[in-house]
Amino acid sequence: MNSKNFFKIWDNFSKGTLLMFFSGILVNIFALVYQLFMIRKLSPTDYGTLNSLIALLALISVPAGTIKRVIMKFTSKYHGLDKMPEVGAFVWASAKKVLVLGLVLFSFFLFGSKPIASFLQITSSLYIIILGLIMFMSIILPVTLGALNGLQRFWPLAINMCIDRGFNLLLGVLFVSLGFRVVGALWGWFLAVTITVLVSYLPLREVIAKGKGKVIDFKDKYMFLFPVATMLFCFMALTNIDIILVKHFFTPLEAGYYAIAQMIGKIVFLLPQAIALVLFPKASFNKAQKKDPKPLLRKSLTYSAALCFSAALVTIVFPSLVLKIIAGRVNPECIPLVRVFSINMGFLALVGLGVDYFLSIHDFKFIPYMVFFIILEVFLIVAFHQSLLQVILLVTLVSITMFFVNLRLAKLVKQ
Repeated sequence: MNSKNFFKIWDNFSKGTLLMFFSGILVNIFALVYQLFMIRKLSPTDYGTLNSLIALLALISVPAGTIKRVIMKFTSKYHGLDKMPEVGAFVWASAKKVLVLGLVLFSFFLFGSKPIASFLQITSSLYIIILGLIMFMSIILPVTLGALNGLQRFWPLAINMCIDRGFNLLLGVLFVSLGFRVVGALWGWFLAVTITVLVSYLPLREVIAKGKGKVIDFKDKYMFLFPVATMLFCFMALTNIDIILVKHFFTPLEAGYYAIAQMIGKIVFLLPQAIALVLFPKASFNKAQKKDPKPLLRKSLTYSAALCFSAALVTIVFPSLVLKIIAGRVNPECIPLVRVFSINMGFLALVGLGVDYFLSIHDFKFIPYMVFFIILEVFLIVAFHQSLLQVILLVTLVSITMFFVNLRLAKLVKQ
């Protein structure tokens, strides 16, 4: 690759990263304002009901994330090979398959609405039925957003991400203000996702039209599902297993201190997510064109490290201020935990970036290492848990080790 093309790739990468970063900030602002409005306008009982339904909605995050990454992977691969008819056929065939999955999911909530409502101590089964409709649309949305991401159409992707959260906020505020309470909030959520699905389809119409008559073999797509699902599960375990074990080994009050510290640490963890959205399709595209994707990973790690450790530095120097702003109060017991957690989550974010990179280039050798480190983390916490600080230091040690293992696997450091 000559220097002109090299810097062109880096420049495009930087622009895409900047766009996704600021759109991500806007999306998070919408989500925060939504929560602040609902907690003030709904009664404690209604807000508790809405929050439990939102938590239930999070159950589809793993299958939705798996679908999105599969779409991103093969859309970017076909795009890199300049096979746009295959892109259209793949997206359309995937949409039809996911539609069936969505109907199965909705049927579960439709016919199980009464027992689910009873389990959650919710008076109306209508809430569960509307939640099923939201899940139906939410499982379709990763197809269109994943295709836009895979095609590196970052402007329409950013716009649709903002439409999703923006309309959720706008319609939720409108319906709740009109007195429809939880039902209004849920209908607002459903309409927002539906609008986003329809709008995100528009920039894909021409691409899909090119795929008419093409038949796509899904065997390699199904084979890709397993490592993606395994990766998402492992990452959920890495970011949550310590919370579960702390809840078991420590008092409820101590577990609460740990949870507050982790919540602040996760802000550091979320900062480079926009970079991952840009890295995945570009690395996959380069791989398909037989170009070296490692410069993209180096660029991503540089940006991410700058973001994460700048935020971590603020947290380390001003832990009381950060606790006051985020948690609303300062517990002295949380201060040392917050400092270490910010470092831990910074390294874990870099590990996550490496994982997305490996998936994008169809390299699955990192998976056994992830499983090993999960087992190691559990063993260390079970064996050594004299204090909360000891636990988080052990977790941080695992994250740092994983990061350097990923660097070696990616051949960014000498073997």
